[in-house]
Amino acid sequence: MRSIPRWNRMAPALIAAIIGLWAVPGGGVAQAPQGLGQEVAELLPQEVAGFTLQDVQPQDEGAAQAVYAADDGGEPMNAIIAYGQAAAGLHQQVQSQVGEDSGELEVDGKTFTSLQMGSDLIVFKHLDPIFLAAGYEVADPDADMGALESSAVAFLEGLDPAGLAEWTPSEEVAGGAESEAGDDGIERCQDPDCFSEYISRCESAEFGASLAPTLTVVYAVEGPGDGDGCQISFRFEDNPNPDLVDTPLYFTLDPDVGFTQELIQEVMEGCLDGDEAAVERFQCEGPLLEAM
Repeated sequence: MRSIPRWNRMAPALIAAIIGLWAVPGGGVAQAPQGLGQEVAELLPQEVAGFTLQDVQPQDEGAAQAVYAADDGGEPMNAIIAYGQAAAGLHQQVQSQVGEDSGELEVDGKTFTSLQMGSDLIVFKHLDPIFLAAGYEVADPDADMGALESSAVAFLEGLDPAGLAEWTPSEEVAGGAESEAGDDGIERCQDPDCFSEYISRCESAEFGASLAPTLTVVYAVEGPGDGDGCQISFRFEDNPNPDLVDTPLYFTLDPDVGFTQELIQEVMEGCLDGDEAAVERFQCEGPLLEAM
């Protein structure tokens, strides 16, 4: 039984971002579960710029990974697509690998980040609310990265980044209960709007997002912060790296601003990157800063 190729030789933090988004063994397209993950998977076309869809595994949480076989018999292309909170979480994880040696590629008028890790290549961008990435797993250390980048650009253009960024889920999977109380009495929100309401009152509540089967994050309202702010915590409930589990990061938000993907992306990137202005603005602190 054949295993589906993965970016399994990349740096650990990047593996942590995608380890749960695997394609099932065997040929043909996997049976998709119902829900948001299936709808995301259905955004992937059967044929893209010299590649044909070989396997796809959707996730209920709003993400999917696909493997495209090269029509010329060359290396397969791996594609990851995610929506909403899953998109924001995956982007935060992959973005943590960006260093001075990263590059930029223009795809359909949008600038994607290009990372080379040994002989592996990944090209990605957060097209809020979509996260889109493509990559090769190349065994040859002398691989022509320039040619791979050109092929990745053609591949991503075929996926239509602009069209994907305008997609929204159907009403059937976009709804759901706003919140429910846990055994400890803490309200557990099912969507960001619910969590924003609790932040506006700075009342205790949690909001969790399962980005992959082994990658779950939880945000919680801790109470009043310095000044007029409200202190929020972030922690991994599940992570392939056990050192990061239940290791919190604390930051403070303006209760009137709301809990948006753009804001949380700014907070997480600024805090974890050690940006002094962001650390001061959001009052970032906690053991996750050192662990990351």
